[in-house]
Amino acid sequence: MRLIKSLLIALFAVVLAIYVYSEYRISSSGVKEGPSITVEEGVLEVSVNDPESVLLSGVTAYDELDGSLTDEILVSGVSKLLSDNTAKVTYLVFDSHDNLATATRSIKYTDYRRPEISINKPLIFPSKDVTGIISYFNANDVIDGDISNDVRISSLVPSSDPSLYYISVQVMNSMGDSAKVKLPVIIATDSSAPVITLSSYLEYVETGSEFDPMAYLSSVNYKGNELSHDSVVMKGELDVNTPGTYHLFFECTAENHTGRTALTVSVR
Repeated sequence: MRLIKSLLIALFAVVLAIYVYSEYRISSSGVKEGPSITVEEGVLEVSVNDPESVLLSGVTAYDELDGSLTDEILVSGVSKLLSDNTAKVTYLVFDSHDNLATATRSIKYTDYRRPEISINKPLIFPSKDVTGIISYFNANDVIDGDISNDVRISSLVPSSDPSLYYISVQVMNSMGDSAKVKLPVIIATDSSAPVITLSSYLEYVETGSEFDPMAYLSSVNYKGNELSHDSVVMKGELDVNTPGTYHLFFECTAENHTGRTALTVSVR
C-alpha cells in the first residue's frame, strides 16, 4: 500500500514538473499565451442570401505556437438588427491548448427588408365572431422564410361604421425586427349581397411609384351572375407619395343589396 502511494506521489511530481517546465519555456521564449483574431476595418456589406463563409471575409487568426488559425475561425453568432440594417457578428477561435480568442465586427445587409404580412382570403365575416381569423394571415421574411406561426393579432376595434372593425396584425423575425399593419374587418350580414373578389387584399407599394387599385378587381358576382367591373365603386383615399397605410373599399349595389370588400395599401 505504501509502495502504491509512493508511486502516485512520484507520478504527480513528474506531471507537475513537466507542466511547470512547459510553462517556463513559453514564458522564457516570450510567446504570448493564446491566439488573436484580426478583423479588417470598416463595415462588411453582405446579402441576406450570402453563405456564412462571406462573413469570414477579411478575418484572420494567429497563434505564436500554432501559427495561422484562420481556417479554424468560427462564426459564433449574429446580433439582432441595430440601426440602418446593420448587425454585429462575433467570431471565435481556439488554439491547440484550448485558449479562446473572440472578436466582433459590424455588417450591413444591402438587401434586407422587414417581414411582410399577407392575407390569403378577404377579411369578411357574417358576424363579430371571427374565430379562426389568425389562419387568414401569412408572413414571410428574407432571413427566416415562412414565419406565419409567429403572427399575432389584436382584438377587433370598432369604427363609426357598425359593420366595419379594425384589427392590428404583427410579426417579428429572429433579428428582432417587426412588421405591423392595421387591417379592416367587414361584418357582412346580408348573404344576398354581391360578392366582390380581388386578386390581393394587402399590397406594399414603394413611395412615388405608380399604382392602380382597380387593377386588383377580379370579379363581381351577384346571384351566380357576373357583373361588369363598372358596377363597382371604389371609396377611400390613397397617396403613393406619402408613406402610410391606406384602406380602399370596393362596393357594388344590386337590387338594394350592397356588397363590399377592402384593399389595404401600405406605402413605404
